[in-house]
Amino acid sequence: MASVVIGNKFELANVNYFWTSPYEYYRMPEIDPELHKRLSKSHLVIFKGDLNYRKLISDFSWDCTESFKTCLKGFQPTNLCSLRTIKADLICGLLEGQSKSLEKENNEWMITGEFGTIQFAAKCDCFHNSDR
Repeated sequence: MASVVIGNKFELANVNYFWTSPYEYYRMPEIDPELHKRLSKSHLVIFKGDLNYRKLISDFSWDCTESFKTCLKGFQPTNLCSLRTIKADLICGLLEGQSKSLEKENNEWMITGEFGTIQFAAKCDCFHNSDR
């Protein structure tokens, strides 16, 4: 990993008030346009954790089958990936019936920390398979 960081191919975000502020990420362009501009120069931004996920989807209780891209409410400075252990009852991007199936297994599945998600939203169509 050190060679990737040294080669400027991978960068950890600098300290910035926005990361710990109460603002949802879709508000970044108005609250911190410089940070938004910096992220837009990246090929991919990876968000980790439940709090970042909740800020990505505006801490809003979306229908669980609503697409991740829709729930970003326009926040997409570049390609985004979210890695999350589910610890709060907010989620999106599930397949039809998936939530009900998980509830049958454990009705507290959204708060136990036993489940997680990896969600991706492409800024461009370059990641989509044209055969789908």
